[in-house]
Amino acid sequence: MKNGQNILIIILLILLLGSLSGIYYINKKYNDAKMAAFQNVAVFVADKNISAEHQIVEGDIKQINLPKTAVTFRVLTKPEIIGKYAKAPIYHNEPIIEEKLSAKLKSVLDSNLSAVNDKFNIRFHLFQNPNFSLKKGDRIDIIGVYKDGSTNDFKVEYAAKNIKILDFLKNGISQEKAVYEIENSKDKNVSKYLFAEEIVMDMDSTEISRTLALLNKNNM
Repeated sequence: MKNGQNILIIILLILLLGSLSGIYYINKKYNDAKMAAFQNVAVFVADKNISAEHQIVEGDIKQINLPKTAVTFRVLTKPEIIGKYAKAPIYHNEPIIEEKLSAKLKSVLDSNLSAVNDKFNIRFHLFQNPNFSLKKGDRIDIIGVYKDGSTNDFKVEYAAKNIKILDFLKNGISQEKAVYEIENSKDKNVSKYLFAEEIVMDMDSTEISRTLALLNKNNM
């Protein structure tokens, strides 16, 4: 009889412990959710008024903390914002959301920048002396300098002359010129620069072949 009572007591204790564990788990989940609601989320916002079709640079944005309950949109990372174009005006301290960003301008490129021949992309770092003062519509010569093996003299070879620049690309995004000076968010007296990674040129097949030949010699 006593053994039966002891077994019953043990069973009741197990049920009681299970109930207490369940209550503790539910209460912990509730408190965790309550605490999460009061946590802050780091969000990028406009550091100034940004006009429509403006290409966003680092100096246009800043990061602030907002209550998690106020963040009803997907939080964007800096690489998802920099280089994109504003579809509509974004006002000072307004959160940057993906619905207001575009990878390309809505306006069509000026007709005088359309390609007559082929569009040829090349990365800036492949040039030994790139000119970062260039902008869309400028014209350039592509020159190779190499040493003549028989005379040890340096010779100059033109791969292409008077080539029109159609575009500049940074992370695949179009920009008007080769380099932008942007405001340093940490030190206003020190400038920062945003360099294009690629240059897009209007070239025919012969000019492209000559440029690639010079590139393979690594002497542009």
